[in-house]
Amino acid sequence: MRRPLSTRVQTPANCPRRWQATHDIDESVYLDERVIVLSSSPTVVQEDLTIDLPAERDQLNTRALPRFMELRSHVYAKIQRAKLGPVTEQITAQRRAALK
Repeated sequence: MRRPLSTRVQTPANCPRRWQATHDIDESVYLDERVIVLSSSPTVVQEDLTIDLPAERDQLNTRALPRFMELRSHVYAKIQRAKLGPVTEQITAQRRAALK
């Protein structure tokens, strides 16, 4: 059973160092100092992203920061590309290189 949001979300300063697996992009960017994006099967690390938001965070102000939205969008895009698989990712990279 999931805990209510009010008890589940804490400020990072109050959270002990730990590993957390989540499917919630906003939660991972808000709570953590690092987000590891995994690929689809076979699972490999797509990216190990440092979250460079201020250590002191609150939900309203932090989520309104342009940097929060940049990080959230970046993680979302990585996940969408991971769903396509490695072959599609290679083709997309080749197309981008051809356009330059």
